[in-house]
Amino acid sequence: MVERVHEFKRSLYVPKIPGVKAASPSNQLVVSTGIVSLDTIIGGGFPVGSLTIIEEDILGAHSDVMLRYFLAEGLIHEHRLMLACKDDDPMKTLTMLPRPVNLDQVTEEIQHGGDPSSMRIAWRYENITPQFDQMRQRSQQRGGHDFDLSLPVGPEIDTLKETITTWSGCAEMECEWEALLNHIDQEFVNEDLSLKNKDVNSNILRVCIKSFGSPMWDWQDTEMCKFLWALKSRLRRHYAAAVISLHPYSHQKPQRRDQICQIADCVLKLNSFAGREEEHLPAFKSYHGMFRILKLPSVNALATFVPPSTDLAYKSRRKKFTVECFHLPPDLSENVSRVYKENSKVVLTASGCVAPVGKLDF
Repeated sequence: MVERVHEFKRSLYVPKIPGVKAASPSNQLVVSTGIVSLDTIIGGGFPVGSLTIIEEDILGAHSDVMLRYFLAEGLIHEHRLMLACKDDDPMKTLTMLPRPVNLDQVTEEIQHGGDPSSMRIAWRYENITPQFDQMRQRSQQRGGHDFDLSLPVGPEIDTLKETITTWSGCAEMECEWEALLNHIDQEFVNEDLSLKNKDVNSNILRVCIKSFGSPMWDWQDTEMCKFLWALKSRLRRHYAAAVISLHPYSHQKPQRRDQICQIADCVLKLNSFAGREEEHLPAFKSYHGMFRILKLPSVNALATFVPPSTDLAYKSRRKKFTVECFHLPPDLSENVSRVYKENSKVVLTASGCVAPVGKLDF
């Protein structure tokens, strides 16, 4: 008698929002981080409704690049963007967003014998062209776009203020963490981003908080935890995803850092080689720091995604930021080569096995 086994598969409503897709096999709704290599490592991107913490490196430059990637990817899909920063002017960060590279146009120009020096960067957010429609379809398949860090948006960001909101503190003497929450709640209400909304024209909000916990954020530990818990509960009930860069000042307070990481759904850490001994070692010359995954999200899933490797490093070039598996370079010195040649001599034993010539190594 043949028994029929019916596989259980949870049905998932996938809204028709550009840039939002269902990741496999966790079946989570995710949005791209803007870094294609990072999307592959963490399971497709940041889940919708998740809170991600990025522990900044010593200088804070590389975590700032990751935030710019995240915002630029949302700008491509016309997502709502919200940037909060007290250490610097938020508009300064927005003007440094990278431009997307239209690889389809570059490939077409090369095939038709075009001049490589005349290759242009596509940037038409206010008037979406068919070229960007092709880029969006390619983004759904690959998980993200390609950006050029050497070509910032610049003043053109002023034409997109309708989809971007900023917050740099309160002028009145009031509770700042409640004021920031009210600012985010206003975005949820204005755009009707509730999960109950099944409208085809729905959108998603990308929240970025830069250098959270720095001395400029004169918040008590209890206020920071209250804000994060309240923000996390709101993210669960709306089409939104939040990324917060944690200032190195918080690393001096282990209790605060542990509480923040416990609240977050995903925790990523950047260990830069700048000013450290590893910066001058030949084994690390191809990288700028180690990329640590301290916690992966499991939003609306039974288990977290298992990355292919946890030995990761990042490269921050002039035009691109990538996360790769860490590989030690081969040792090609003369001494190692001579020993390898001596040990490479093998003989065939009576049993048909191959054995090296010399002393047995137990």
